[in-house]
Amino acid sequence: MAALFAGLLACQTWAPLTSIVGLLCFINSAIIEVAVKLLVTNDDGWNSLGISVLREELQRAGHTVAVIAPDRPRSACSHAITAFRPISLIEHSDMLYVSSGTPADCVLLGLRGGLDFSAEAVLSGINHGANLGRDIVYSGTVAAARQAAFMGQPGIALSLCIGNSVQPQPDDFRPLAILVANRLEEFCQAWRPNHLININAPHNGGKPSDMIVTTLSQRKYEERFTSLDTPDSSARYFIMNGNPIEIQEEPTSDLSAILAGHTSLNPVMINYDSLAANGSYDSLCSALEMER
Repeated sequence: MAALFAGLLACQTWAPLTSIVGLLCFINSAIIEVAVKLLVTNDDGWNSLGISVLREELQRAGHTVAVIAPDRPRSACSHAITAFRPISLIEHSDMLYVSSGTPADCVLLGLRGGLDFSAEAVLSGINHGANLGRDIVYSGTVAAARQAAFMGQPGIALSLCIGNSVQPQPDDFRPLAILVANRLEEFCQAWRPNHLININAPHNGGKPSDMIVTTLSQRKYEERFTSLDTPDSSARYFIMNGNPIEIQEEPTSDLSAILAGHTSLNPVMINYDSLAANGSYDSLCSALEMER
């Protein structure tokens, strides 16, 4: 299984799980119950519904779970970390800790000294809202999984594709939580140190959906700023919003999978590469050298 998954990572396109016998077995074969020690975090805050349901199902499946999550919503904080000032860590209940830090901070605390606990993997979520395409640049949920991968641990980001205006119910998050809880050992075995696993599930009214391996979509937005009137004219305030721009996506993309009612599994590389090898900037550097 791990070799098959690693083979997919070497490809530029991803075939649907339903067309690959080995990975189809990954989802549909008999559940293998192997307990895993887990660190769980999110960017919606420690008392959000998604992380509560995830923790419940992980514990029900027999996993050992430690939660370190932000004390307030940290959506769109990206991979920010707290430097040069203290970060609080307060035990709210047994193995549930609340931190003043970001999602990436929570992972650093959990894996490097905040707990007397040796996690074998890190789960981040379940996020209230999609993390598709370029969303992963801004997402605190995905950043936590990325931080885990940076530190040599399997990092899995989990998101439910549901609008911010929709009030979710526990059962909306439950199918994804159950899937991950029951197949966690296999996810961890398939993981490799050069990537994180980004999983997005459609909002199917609490019904499970099949999973396919995807590529990242473009996921462009039309950013708009709304100006706020204030009594103090010396300061200006704005709220940014904007809807995704509808563009033609590749059929293998994560967004296409969600629109078709599938759960998207996207292995995201973390070793940022550069274009240095293609020589595009050689002439510029040569010109600068000549001007000295």
